[in-house]
Parts: sequence; structure tokens; C-alpha cells
Amino acid sequence: MKQRKPTKSTPSPTMTANADPNVLELKNEKSGKISAISANSATHKKNGDFAPGHPWRFQPGQSGNPKGRPPRAKPKLVSDVLRDGLAQPFPNAPEKSYAEVIGDSILKAASAGEIRAIVELLDRTEGKARQVAPAEPPNPLLSEEWAILRDTIADTLERFPDAKAAVLEALDQKDPNGNYAVR
Repeated sequence: MKQRKPTKSTPSPTMTANADPNVLELKNEKSGKISAISANSATHKKNGDFAPGHPWRFQPGQSGNPKGRPPRAKPKLVSDVLRDGLAQPFPNAPEKSYAEVIGDSILKAASAGEIRAIVELLDRTEGKARQVAPAEPPNPLLSEEWAILRDTIADTLERFPDAKAAVLEALDQKDPNGNYAVR
């Protein structure tokens, strides 16, 4: 049967002079403990594991892979690659980096009056303006002033009954949401 070669952390076999030739004494270099295994006994279980008491068997609480799986290299993010590239010297002006050249070009474009460059410059330096949804204006048809105005229109159109009826009907119409249609 083929046996594994011991490493530094595993016990090293040593034979003593007055030991039984059928017994192999093993000394653990770390702990200094000596264990004896009969050369005739089975050193492996049927499934291939070492039998209990075998010096190369992992002790309870001892990992079979103490360092674990080696870490995989993490892929570089695009933003990291771009940041690295912006720090590189610009080929046509080695004393400046790409970031400095791009910043200068945005400043020149903004000073020339290009709106996109101005917006980009302000967004980068002052922060983007908040995008606030416009509030729904109050419905003027529900106010007290509107009631007075409606009555004034109705009084004015008294001489034109057909027109008065059409205008008041249009003013009183509501959309499917229940809001007045005329705004």
C-alpha cells in the first residue's frame, strides 16, 4: 500500500531500537507526541480516508484546507480603468494628464458660449439642479372668484339665451376624473 510522504506539519515516522518490528512509532514535530501504529493494521478505511488514530488523519477541529480556496482576481471595473486612464500623461502635452486636457477643453467650450459645455461644467462643479415635478395648479373653477365670474357671464348673456346655455354648459362640464374640463 502506498503511503503519503510526511510534510513539516505532519508526524515523521521514526523507528526505535527496542521497538517491536511490527509497530511503527511516529513523532509529531509540532507537539512532540509519539503515536504507535501497528504495521499490520489497516491504515485506511474502505472509502479511502485514514483510519482513526492514523497520524496523517486530520484531528477534530482541524481543517483539511486551512488556507481555503485561493481568491480569484476581481475583474477591473470600467470606472477604475477610466480613472487610471485620466491620470496618464497626454501624448501631445506630457506635462498634462488626460483629465487636465479634458477639463481645459470644457472650460474653453463653455467660455465660447456652448450651452452643453456650460451645463456640464455647472453640473460638475455646482451639482445638478433638482428636478422637481410641477405642482398641480389649483382649479380656478372651484374658487369663490370663479363663482362670481360665472354669475357675471350668465348675467351678461341674458339677452342671448342660446349662447348663455351653451357657455354655461361648457363651463360646467367635467372630465372623466371629475375635474372641470375648462381651465
